[in-house]
Formats: sequence, C-alpha cells, structure tokens
Amino acid sequence: MKKIIATVHGWTFNENRPLYQRIAIIFFSWLTLVLCHKTILLSEKEYAQAAHFPFIKEKIKMIPLGIKPIRFMSVDGAKQELAKIIGMDVGEFTKKSVIGTVAELHPNKALDNVINSMPAVVSSNPQAVAVIIGTGENRDNLQKLIRENKMEKNVFLAGYLDNASEYLKAFSVFVLSSIKEGLPYCILEAGLASLPVVATTVGGIPEIIDDMKSGILIQPNNPRELAHALSFMIEHPDERRKYGTALKEKVVTKFSHDKMVWMVDGLYGEAGK
Repeated sequence: MKKIIATVHGWTFNENRPLYQRIAIIFFSWLTLVLCHKTILLSEKEYAQAAHFPFIKEKIKMIPLGIKPIRFMSVDGAKQELAKIIGMDVGEFTKKSVIGTVAELHPNKALDNVINSMPAVVSSNPQAVAVIIGTGENRDNLQKLIRENKMEKNVFLAGYLDNASEYLKAFSVFVLSSIKEGLPYCILEAGLASLPVVATTVGGIPEIIDDMKSGILIQPNNPRELAHALSFMIEHPDERRKYGTALKEKVVTKFSHDKMVWMVDGLYGEAGK
C-alpha cells in the first residue's frame, strides 16, 4: 500500500479572507491531514495550529527547513550587477544604503507597506533605496504606488533574477513585510549572507528572528513602524553587523540542511513500516 506524505508551506486559512472561505479552507485542510499518512509542518506555530484538529495528532511532524551553503557574489560584485539591472550608475549605487527583499509580488507579501514606508525613511536617510527582486501579479499596482509616493529614484522593482539569493550581499538590510508566512526560506538565505532582517511577526518568522538580537520584528500592515525599524538599521551600522552575525549563527546551527534531510528520511522510513 502506498503512503501519502505531504508538506504544508503555510496554512491558507491564515490569509486575510472572508469568513466563509476560511471555514471551508479549515475543513479541507483538516480533511487533507486525515487522508495523508503523515504531514510535515515547517514551523512551531503551524504545528500548534494543526495539533488543534481532531484525530490527526499522530499524523503530523514538525521538521524545520534546512538550508545549504550559498555561493554569494561579493559585495562589490553584487552591487555592480544590481546597479545595471535597475539602471543606476554603479558609483552612485555603491554609496547607497540598500534595503532589499526577494519576494513574489503577491498581496500576501504586503510590499505596498515597504513602498509606503520609504518616504519617511528617505526623509531622514536620503541615501536609502529599496530594491525588490521578484515578479508577480501585483507588479503594476506596486509600480503605480511607487509613482504616487514619488519614489521612482528610491524604490526599484528589479524583476525576476535567476539565483536571486546570490545578490544578497548588495543589501544593507533585508526586509520581509508579509501578512502571511510559513517559515520563509528567504530569511534563512539572508541569515547566511549575515544580513540583519526587519520582518513581521507572522507565521514562523519569530522562530528565526530574535527581536533586537538578530533583527527587528514589527507588526504587519504598519508602514510607520516599518519605517522606524528600517531607519534604525540604516543609522546604526554597528547594530546591523551584530544582528547579521547573530542571525547567521542561528541559521547555521538551527536550520541545518543535513538535519532536515535526516528527519525527513526518518519520517519516510517510519511511514513505510
């Protein structure tokens, strides 16, 4: 008899949806758990949510994501490449404080909050720019918002880039403004790049970021708080370095790729009995 093992990359019922949709999604999520022999959850928060469902406690297992080493471009090399992509003079770009992210341009990522925070950031830090790597359905809306905020010289949509994580060393700060997440892989990548992170307190993000130790956690949908956190990072380079070092240490020790493979292999072995 074949066994069914699934992995949950974020519960859809955590999205901002009408109540009737959330109720339907909760039911079908539970039904999926019932029908699967084992289900892998990536974060403690989502495991706790699943554990409230009846008749499935023995079917769920939390296995955190693991990440392999990444071959990053050098700081100078990454800045040179990104400058070309966004159409800025390389010499000018190298002087900027770069707030960056790698994300699908989707409402769940709430990138409008990043754009709306930038006028306040730029007001106190004129050298600040934001670079958003990724593509998606919200691109036109985000481009319009950039124009409305008069941020054409400070916020850039870089589009889709192959091996986007290789460019991370070009950033001074990594930002993730999501309103819904599971355990975001991009923060693990940022950690390996020794980047400090400003991120929202959703999903499994607080399981990666220790507030005011390896980054700053903010409430979702709060551009003012986001602007304050980003400005703090830009204005305190020593704290940035300290946070980036702490995050790298945590990612390397807690989110080992080998450990993840070992746990998944064990789960498959258990399910096959």
